[in-house]
Amino acid sequence: MPARKRKIRRLPLKEKKKRPYIINILIMLSFLGIFFYLSHGEKYWQDNKKISILINGSDIDLVTLDPQADEMTNIIIPGNTQVEVAEGRGVYLLKNVRKLGRQEKLDDNLLARTVTKHFKLPVYVWADAPAEGFVRGGGLALLKAALIPYKTNMSASDKIKIALFSLSLKNTGRREINLTESVVLKETRLEDGSEGFLLKSEIPASMKAIFANPDLNSRVYRVMITDRTGKAGYAEVVNDIITVYGGKIVAINKEAQSKGICELKGKDKKFLKVITEMLPCYFSTDIDSDFDLEIILGEKFVEHF
Repeated sequence: MPARKRKIRRLPLKEKKKRPYIINILIMLSFLGIFFYLSHGEKYWQDNKKISILINGSDIDLVTLDPQADEMTNIIIPGNTQVEVAEGRGVYLLKNVRKLGRQEKLDDNLLARTVTKHFKLPVYVWADAPAEGFVRGGGLALLKAALIPYKTNMSASDKIKIALFSLSLKNTGRREINLTESVVLKETRLEDGSEGFLLKSEIPASMKAIFANPDLNSRVYRVMITDRTGKAGYAEVVNDIITVYGGKIVAINKEAQSKGICELKGKDKKFLKVITEMLPCYFSTDIDSDFDLEIILGEKFVEHF
């Protein structure tokens, strides 16, 4: 008698669980939120504007990104350059200024303010060493510069947009200037006995032009400085910084010494905020003047600059 065939019982396929409707909505909202954040979360980056960033590594990188020209220019200042630190904090090597700011519990932009003061170059966007990936890093370094957390006053959206811009640049759009190979610095023995660099001459006009704000250069932005510091030279340095940035200094009025640090008066609130990041000033948008900007320097500006 032939063996009876055993019937193979097949288990019914598991029904695919449907994702709850609310989960789908939440995922969709998350993607929309990320897209909106990346599209509108920039603090400094604009697709059609230049931006200069100070990067604090073993040397200091002053990186200017120009989306309109598809160019990146990096000026390298050696870390063992001796500088006069902002806010009257004395003389230090440039590479030690960031550490000094942390020890003294000062604003994180002390290094940027020091470079602005010492070299008369207007820079107010800053970042710690991982941001070097924007300039000279490969894929991984660029990814770290864009995504990992580190000290900077840029937003997360700024970092991602800058990384995408850097990734899109051709080698022909990248330029590097090392100040050790220029007439700006001289190598010498410093006060502490070590070998380093001192500022020898003014930054050339061709380098200063890299930091000019095109919005100000395209029109006459009239600036008047009132000097009430009672000290010589401070108004002239402010004059140089504002001029490099694109302002047109109409006059420097010397008046009797009086209290105060630095007051800005003007109508362009965005520009006023930029100046307060470069200089120890506060601003008011109430102005009745023939000038676009008035800068009033008080006697305490000497201590805070």
